[in-house]
Amino acid sequence: MNVFRLVKSALWQALILMSIGLSCSGVHAQTFQVTVDTSSLNGVTGFLDLQFNPGDITALAASADVQNFSGSISLLGPATFDGSVTGSLPSTVSLLNDTPFNDYFQSVTFGDVFSFLVQFQSDTSNPSNPVATSFALSLYAMDGFTPLLTVDDSGSLARFEVAASGISFQTFAVSQGGSPVTAVAPVPLPGAAGLLVSGLLALRGIRRRRIAQSS
Repeated sequence: MNVFRLVKSALWQALILMSIGLSCSGVHAQTFQVTVDTSSLNGVTGFLDLQFNPGDITALAASADVQNFSGSISLLGPATFDGSVTGSLPSTVSLLNDTPFNDYFQSVTFGDVFSFLVQFQSDTSNPSNPVATSFALSLYAMDGFTPLLTVDDSGSLARFEVAASGISFQTFAVSQGGSPVTAVAPVPLPGAAGLLVSGLLALRGIRRRRIAQSS
C-alpha cells in the first residue's frame, strides 16, 4: 500500500470513529456565533443578560457554554448569578438547565460591536420529547428592567430553542442603518472534523491530478 492509500485510510478511519462516537454518545452539540452592534448605545451603562431555562421539569438535560466573548463593551464589576451558572465573562460562562431559572446578569458600558460563541449540548436519548430549553440574550437599561434594541415583548435580542430534536433560533433586534443589530451564524464543523474533511478533499484532488497525468 503506498503512502497516499495509507494516509487516506487513516483519515477515513479517524472520521468514522469520530462519527460513531458522536452518534453513540446520545448528545447533540452545535456552536453559534452571536454578534451585536450596540453603537447606538455607545457610552451608555446598562446590563447584559443571559438565561437558559427549561420549558418544564421534563426537558432533557442540556447545557450552554458562552465562550470567546470579545469586542467593544466594558464589563463592570462582578456579575449576578441565579441557578446553575458558573464562570464569568470574558472567560467561559456555563449554564445548565437543571433548575427552573438560570441567569447571568452583568453590568456593562456599551460600545460598538461585541460577539461571542455559544456552544449547546443536548441529550438526544428521547428525540420525541417536545420540551425545549430556551437560551436568551437580552440587553437592559440602567434600571435593569427596560429592554434595549429589541422588538420582543420578553426583551430578547436572540433566542435559541434547544431540544432533543435539534436547535433553532430567532432574532428580535431592531434594525440599525438597514441591518439588524443582532446576527446569529452557525459555526462550521469542529476543527478536527473540518481538518479531516479538508484532508480528504485534498487527497481527492491529488488523485484526480495523478489520473489526469497518467491518461
